[in-house]
Amino acid sequence: MPRGEAFSTSDAFAVARQYVEDTNATRRRIVVARVDGGTKITHESLLSFCRRHKYPYRAVWRQYRAFKTTGSPTKLPNGSNEDPKTLSVREETALVAYVTELERAGVQATAGMIKTAGSKILSRRRTHRIPSKWYSDWTQKHPDLRPSTAKPVPLKDIPYDTKVKDIKQWFEKAKDLAAKQEITASTCWSADELGTKEGQIWVVMVRKQVDTPPPPHYRSKDSFSLMGGGNAAGDALRPFCILKNWSETDPVTALYYTTLCERKTIFHRSDEGFSNDSIMYNWICQFNRQTWPKAAEVQRLGSPSLEEWFGYPAYTKFSHMMDGLDPNHLNGDMARGNERPRIWRWLVLGGATGRLSIEIIDYCLRFDIQILTLPVHAKQTMHPIRQGPCQYLKTTDLNKLLNIFRNKTEEDFVSAFQYQMEREFSVGHLMSGFDDSGIWPLKGSRVLDYLRRPRNP
Repeated sequence: MPRGEAFSTSDAFAVARQYVEDTNATRRRIVVARVDGGTKITHESLLSFCRRHKYPYRAVWRQYRAFKTTGSPTKLPNGSNEDPKTLSVREETALVAYVTELERAGVQATAGMIKTAGSKILSRRRTHRIPSKWYSDWTQKHPDLRPSTAKPVPLKDIPYDTKVKDIKQWFEKAKDLAAKQEITASTCWSADELGTKEGQIWVVMVRKQVDTPPPPHYRSKDSFSLMGGGNAAGDALRPFCILKNWSETDPVTALYYTTLCERKTIFHRSDEGFSNDSIMYNWICQFNRQTWPKAAEVQRLGSPSLEEWFGYPAYTKFSHMMDGLDPNHLNGDMARGNERPRIWRWLVLGGATGRLSIEIIDYCLRFDIQILTLPVHAKQTMHPIRQGPCQYLKTTDLNKLLNIFRNKTEEDFVSAFQYQMEREFSVGHLMSGFDDSGIWPLKGSRVLDYLRRPRNP
């Protein structure tokens, strides 16, 4: 009888039939033993029977139940012979690749992230409720990839030596990866999300609290978020604004706002006013489309399009996510299957690691986008956007935008907002942000100088 991966529905039904026959024979011997007053005999349970013969218990139990009720084998909803409660070999490989890539990006894979990714994989071949029993089996097979338990610790309680060690390890890992993936200034990108709430723009540092708050306005109750970024060569991304119903005009297609800003800003509507998994995926598509022609290697090769180079357009929703990926594929090799060089692009993020779903990781790996997250205690000093453009946002400029936002029309606000973004995300501000943060060129000594040393070392 076959075991393991080749164990089909018919095999499980045959084992279930064999178990029923053996159990019936044992019960007949039990009756005879009771009449004769002989030794007590007990029949074997199905779990013990499967363990003794090394059969998959769940598959046999499902066919055993079908044999007892209908007398015929049961079929899975999609006609597959695989157990929907467990991951197949390809699905298990995809989940391993996802966790491996998260670790390489500097993200601690939590149990919630792994369960969500595994449930999404299982949902493609299972239409009803997804069970959670597969998770314990997967963790037993991969003890080296067990999730980390993150405990919230105040930044002030993190020891100085721990901060220094984390920063040094991050830069050593980044230098090795940059040399392997041949990263240049044109392919080293960073982005950050700036949130607004109650009509006020929040930046990295709150410099002064308004003594007398302005009178409330009907538009001051709405909010939006901005996702901006650039690379070490000074190229800026188009601002990606997430709106929350702050206009009297319903921006379902964002055509109204796109017309106002002459397509220099991308608008996306959200009921919450900030990003989520769906919006993050759309932003990654925009990032891929804008950053590809900026790479120096792409320009040297004649500026081929994404579809010509990878076979997919930028806006693609993959339904067969990560089926063909192998953990060995994630080593950053510079050759693809079609013998074309792999032109890697970095995306340095300071937060939002919980939004790195398996769809986003799959999309980035297909288009050679390497995500790197900064140490949690150094997101302020190591973030190029916060050390660059955000440092030049003045309180007076924010107050001007706030007054325009509350008291004038959308046309006036979009015009002022667009001017402000073009001025802050300039070439000089972006290059100084990457240089001061030590991200490009990679210099860990710059970040270590920012750390506050303990008073009594």
